[in-house]
Amino acid sequence: MKMLKGTARRSSKRRLRERDKKRKHNRKDLKFHSEFLNMYLEELRDIEKMTAKEEERLIKLVLSGDEKAEADYIERKLHKVVEIARAFEPNGRLF
Repeated sequence: MKMLKGTARRSSKRRLRERDKKRKHNRKDLKFHSEFLNMYLEELRDIEKMTAKEEERLIKLVLSGDEKAEADYIERKLHKVVEIARAFEPNGRLF
């Protein structure tokens, strides 16, 4: 292993301190992100999934221009968004 002298050693220590600061900051962000995500997923549990018949009915209403039906359709399809996102995460963990 190569020994560092004077300035090189100080700059190396400075880089390590900066890296540690970033890691601490990232952990805080991750904790916030994780709490927010858990709250979001908890809210999703309250939304009922659609049956095929309901989905067909809502699609017809959306195509006819019903904005309330469109909002309802989008909200009720959020389960599918989470399902797809989980498929791309290792071990099935979301984000």
